[in-house]
Formats: sequence, structure tokens, C-alpha cells
Amino acid sequence: MRRSAWPALLAGALLAPGAASAEVVDRVAAVVNDEVILLSEVAEAEAQFRQLGGAPEVPDLRDQVVDQLVGRKLMEQAMDVAGLKVDEPELQRYLGMIEKQYGLSEEQLRAEVERNGATWEEFLADKRQEIRYDKFLQMEIRQRMQIEEADLRSAYNQRAAAAPKDPRVHLWMALIRHAEGDDASREATMAKARDLADAIRAGRSFAEVAAAESALPNAAQGGDSGFVRLEDLNSEFRQVLEGLPPEGGVAEPVVTSQGVWLLAVSERREAGVPPFEEMRQQLWRELAQEREERAIERWVEQRRRESHVEVLLPRMAAASPAPATPEPVPVDPGPEIPAPAPE
Repeated sequence: MRRSAWPALLAGALLAPGAASAEVVDRVAAVVNDEVILLSEVAEAEAQFRQLGGAPEVPDLRDQVVDQLVGRKLMEQAMDVAGLKVDEPELQRYLGMIEKQYGLSEEQLRAEVERNGATWEEFLADKRQEIRYDKFLQMEIRQRMQIEEADLRSAYNQRAAAAPKDPRVHLWMALIRHAEGDDASREATMAKARDLADAIRAGRSFAEVAAAESALPNAAQGGDSGFVRLEDLNSEFRQVLEGLPPEGGVAEPVVTSQGVWLLAVSERREAGVPPFEEMRQQLWRELAQEREERAIERWVEQRRRESHVEVLLPRMAAASPAPATPEPVPVDPGPEIPAPAPE
């Protein structure tokens, strides 16, 4: 599920360097009520998107950036009107969350901020704004969201309908060749395969064995064959794999005309989905995020209609046709203050 780009604009994990603005002769890119968005802000945000994985081939990237900056400005203005502030204890608690999430001390966090080209003061200002934004979401969006039992049941039923109907196993395979028609070669290869199987059971990596010994095309990938249905395998393979314990393991080597096969199972996925009660919290979080994203988009659209918004840059989409259903620009969401979970 995609994460909305609005929170990400306000909530970068670390501030990116502002070098892009130094290369731009500033002018007004957009007017939002009595405030302006500068061309340097647009250029810097666009550069950050590209650094964080934004697709360079998106023809209307600048349009998306401008629209998001307009949305951010409208939210900031609403926060100012509501008098949303952040006190020092709130800021310190949030910094503690970031340090815990990334396993950093305060000194290490400072060093990482500076390594990314920002000052500590800029970083703190950015974190204050993130906390304000979370308060804004709680005030304007989250307290109005209702997720009923029927919503959770409907989401669960959709998940169950899309789930695989047959159990699957994560299969690893390696083929060790022997000389066809040579009994001595076959026996020697079988003995080698048994030794390798024992070594894997004792802790050696199957991927390491496959990379060194397997004649299969996926040897470079460690023999990883992905998730497969047992029913799709030949009877010899299926028989030895069905004999493994539920947690998986390494099967006894199988001799065929091609050579000796090493087979292992690292994970099983049963048919269907876990029981509803086991998935309740996950379903609630997913629905809450999806509805929050849609609610933010609606809020911005409504506030934009009620405000004086004028974009002074030519629309890039008019010069280059955009995809019929453009994907949101991928950004780093950074540390997130989670929405409250259900009781």
C-alpha cells in the first residue's frame, strides 16, 4: 500500500542538503493566500525526490512537487490558525523515538544530520514541524475516521478471496551432475550429496552449497526457487518433501538421470489467510492509513478551492503527456508517529 506523499514532504527522516536552491535565480512559483512558494523551494524539493528514488522519467514531476508544496503550505497555514505548538518535552520524546528506531545515540544522530548537509537547528525545526503535522492530523483527520467491524470483515474477506488456495513451500534446489550410465560416478555423487546435505543440516548455508556445486541456472541465486506448490513437482520430489517436518529442512538427496538433487524447504505458506482475530490489528492499521491518505487529499482539495492559490509556473503536463494513471513520487517517509490503534 502506498504511503501518502503529503506526510512525507513534512516528515523526511533527515533534512537533505539545500544545494539546489543556490543554482536557481529565485522568483515566485506559486501564491497561496498571502504567502508565496519560491522557485528555489520547488527545485530543492524536486532534487530531494530524485535523490530519494523519484523516477527521473516522470514527465510531470515538477507539477506534482508544486501541488504538494501548495498542500503543505495550506496545512501550515491551518496549523498557524489553530495555534498548534510543540513544547520542548514533546520534541525530546520524538527525538528519543528516532534514536531508538535507528539505534543511534544523540551524538550519532547529530553526526548523521550533519553528514546529510543540514544543521542540527534545521533538523530540530523540521522535527517540530512533523509533530505539529501529527497534531493537525489528529485534530482534522483521525478523530473523524470511523472504522467499523463490518469494514474489517470486508477487508478480511477480500484478503481471503485473493489468497492462494493451495499450500506452498519455499523451495531451494541444487543439482549435482554425475556421468550418465556410470554407476561408480553415480554412487560417488550420491555420497557427496549426502555429505553436503549433512553439512547444511549442521549449519552450512544451502545458498553457499548451491553456488559452489549446483549445475542449475539459479546457482548464482543460491538455488532459491521461490514458493511452489507441491502438486506441481514430480512425484519423487514431492515424496521426499512431504516427509519433512512442518518447519521444513533438508530432504534426502534424489537420484535422477540428470544427477543428484539436493532439496530443502525454508518456509511453508498454508492455504488461505490467518484467522480474522489474528489479522484484526494489521487490517485496522492498513484501513486507517488508506483512509487517512484519502482524507488528506480531500482536505487539501477542499481547502484549495476555498483559498487563493495561483501557480505561476507553466504546467509540465501540458508540454509532455503524463501517464494515464501516474504513480505517486516515491519518497522516504522517515520516522513516523503512528496513528492510535484501536482499543
